[in-house]
Amino acid sequence: MKSLIAIPLVLAGASADAFAPGHELRRRLNDKAMYDLKAGSTCAEGYEPLTTSWKDCAKAAMALGFEGDDVANAKYNKPWGTKRPQGCFRKGNGEFHFNDGIGGGAKRNDKILCVLEGQGPSNRDAASTVEGDGTLDTSLEEFGPEVDDDTPIVNDENDLDSLETVVHEMGEVDEMESAPPNSTEFLRFYTEEEGWTSEQDPQRRLCGGKPRKRVTSTTNMPWRWMAHLEIQNANGGWNMCSAFFISKRVLITAGHCVYMHDDGGWVRRVKVCPGRHSKHSMPYGCQWVSEIHSVRGWTKDRTRMYDRAAIILPDTSMYNKGIGYFGFTSSLQGIWNVNFAGYPGDRAMGELWRNYDSYWTHGGRLYYWADEGAGMSGGPVWSKKGNERRIVGIHVHGGCPNGAVQVTNSVFDWMNDFRRRYG
Repeated sequence: MKSLIAIPLVLAGASADAFAPGHELRRRLNDKAMYDLKAGSTCAEGYEPLTTSWKDCAKAAMALGFEGDDVANAKYNKPWGTKRPQGCFRKGNGEFHFNDGIGGGAKRNDKILCVLEGQGPSNRDAASTVEGDGTLDTSLEEFGPEVDDDTPIVNDENDLDSLETVVHEMGEVDEMESAPPNSTEFLRFYTEEEGWTSEQDPQRRLCGGKPRKRVTSTTNMPWRWMAHLEIQNANGGWNMCSAFFISKRVLITAGHCVYMHDDGGWVRRVKVCPGRHSKHSMPYGCQWVSEIHSVRGWTKDRTRMYDRAAIILPDTSMYNKGIGYFGFTSSLQGIWNVNFAGYPGDRAMGELWRNYDSYWTHGGRLYYWADEGAGMSGGPVWSKKGNERRIVGIHVHGGCPNGAVQVTNSVFDWMNDFRRRYG
């Protein structure tokens, strides 16, 4: 059965300049500010609550000059009902939220964000997403801060050339030859601008104030479904990435972890170490990969939205040790926050770290503010409902915001084909 993907509703028609984050800009009509932030739950004369959607709430807050953590959690929706201001409001801690209840109440230091009467976005269903037929309409996905991405937005469901899978079979591995014992010999850091480097960008900063947390119970679920990758590139250098299991033999990672345009293309070999705890603690051992796959959109065109790869183990010996694997979905319906994890290069060798945050979508990618570290590329981005965990993205880059390749319908089909073929 074809999986569905949630598609955000159309946002209000406003110029990009009017909502540029970081600008203390107010649009003025008849000498009145377009938006007004007022203490309590009642708007000033001539204004009305902004009640259309959390996306319009976030845009209005950015138009008033707020950014970062202040707007990052606008999507968060709690059944406040009459206890908090109606529609868009700012809590005492500075964060904007959206109350789709009746409103009317307020806690100390709450402020309601109001819009000029008759000048707000068109009223619509308060829900922020609807089920669609699986065809991404990326022109509707406007929420989020400006992204420094000049890659043309295309409908990847129809770009058959970019979607074509390409395969590279790995050569024989000399078991006596291992990765360099000195972890400083690894190229740990990758950026889309500079490629692979041995030192972290000195300009890198913590995103959104959500620091990572180390995972110490790496043999528990879902942490044992993740793996640290030691990679030898075509030029003989060593790199490190993250990956995650989607079946008994198949792991998914970032395309730039196995096909490096600036380092000779396809890598020579990849070693998979599931549930790695530290430099010398690998509870399930490690195994060399037999095949690696990517898509032409990455290997040929180096397009960001195709930065994905699958790596195939030669047998099920790892799975037979009780590792397990993730499910995956292309539907974001009801998913407000995501988890992600991986093995960052700015921490001790072999340590697994995690984070959790809200997100937004744009052009086949997921974006989030929570902090990450280079080396986490290829790690899982997943949702958790009860005991069910489903992959919704593949973490591929940092840079405030950080981001992932989204599991669209075409990515879902691509991943499912590997599960079907390799078990």
